[in-house]
Amino acid sequence: MVKKERILFGLLGIAAMIMILQTKIPFNVENEIVLSEEEMKADIIQLKNDFTRFHPDSKKENQYNTFFIELNDTITEEKSVSEFSVILANKMAELNDAHTSVVPEKSGPTIPLILKFIDNEYFALNSVSDIKPGDKIISIGGIKIEDIYNYYSLQYSSENIFWKRECFEEIFIEVNKIIELGGRKSFLGGLKIIYQSNEKNRSITLYKKDFIDRQYNDHERNEILYDRPDNVNFVLSKSSNYNYKVNSDIGYILFEIRSCMYTSEYTQVTDEVFSLFNENKLSNLVIDLRGNVGGTTEVVDYLRTRLDAYNRYLYRQNETPNNEVNVLVLVDHKTFSAAVDFACNMKSFYNGVIIGQPTGGTIPCNGDSEFFELNNSDIFYAISKKYYSEYDGVKSYLDAIYPDYLSSYDIFDYINGNDKDIIIAEDQIRNNLSDKK
Repeated sequence: MVKKERILFGLLGIAAMIMILQTKIPFNVENEIVLSEEEMKADIIQLKNDFTRFHPDSKKENQYNTFFIELNDTITEEKSVSEFSVILANKMAELNDAHTSVVPEKSGPTIPLILKFIDNEYFALNSVSDIKPGDKIISIGGIKIEDIYNYYSLQYSSENIFWKRECFEEIFIEVNKIIELGGRKSFLGGLKIIYQSNEKNRSITLYKKDFIDRQYNDHERNEILYDRPDNVNFVLSKSSNYNYKVNSDIGYILFEIRSCMYTSEYTQVTDEVFSLFNENKLSNLVIDLRGNVGGTTEVVDYLRTRLDAYNRYLYRQNETPNNEVNVLVLVDHKTFSAAVDFACNMKSFYNGVIIGQPTGGTIPCNGDSEFFELNNSDIFYAISKKYYSEYDGVKSYLDAIYPDYLSSYDIFDYINGNDKDIIIAEDQIRNNLSDKK
């Protein structure tokens, strides 16, 4: 009898061990492509050749030969495309050049959370099961959210810490990455999330049916962060990248430029903005570059031609050298690349006032990326082609452009659409009008 009990307990122990081990097995990825060592090394040669051909720093230092040798030496066995993409992304991130990067490929299902980083804590911007907007995320699958961020941050080519945090906020977290970090699924394939709501720690378990099969949440996140309640008063462009409205009470035009893409649509909307300046006899321009990830510097060049022409018109009308358009620029952590150049340009040449949060990008930097695809893995990558120098009179700290007037948001400001930047801008316009009286 004792022997039978021992056998039974032994079998139960084995079953329990199998179930525990099962919780550490990643989800299968359908149709996952596996690359041979030779295919990956051929892709690395392609990456090196394009880097040498285009990057402005490639011929300055011999260190880049060592850089690609080290990358090549990490490949010793076959890997999936997603595994290879992470190796490349981690290595390219060492260059600290946000415009020279590899895009990591998704591996398996993802968690439908949209996050916002504030004061070293991560908050939910959207509702997921019992998690509500404003709840603080503590851990996922037993892994602290800070450790998850630290893992992902190694993959992000960036110019500063704000850019890295934005990159993390813009992705859906992969379940397999949690397991790779030591996290566990439940016996039924779920993933426990610990979160804080109303100052109490709570937990939910998401299961396979709750997961999604997407990598980025940029569109959903932008709707929460940048679609303000007063947007009904805006004149919207077809793509909604360029919007504006007139505030006749205070006397300014708010011009939202969500992308620095030089198109006929952009020039048309810019022309409309300056026609309204003349029509309404305005002298204050608020340029909103929040959430603008960049594009081309032709966008600021075109606006400058219209701004210079209008300033000359004001001078002829009043014959006073100080009668020019008062420029205010709104920026945040998601103001990148050509949008940062835009803000610095306004500050340096038009004595523009910068308002908001430290920018995700900086000046000086490399930029004007050329985009490619690796022949064997089909992984996308970018190589910088040009160096952009710094501007006079622009504050730079921690590799970011710091505003003249710094705003502070809590999670409920974002959720409720409280636009503290525009409040600061309007106060500055009122003060400027008072000084002129």
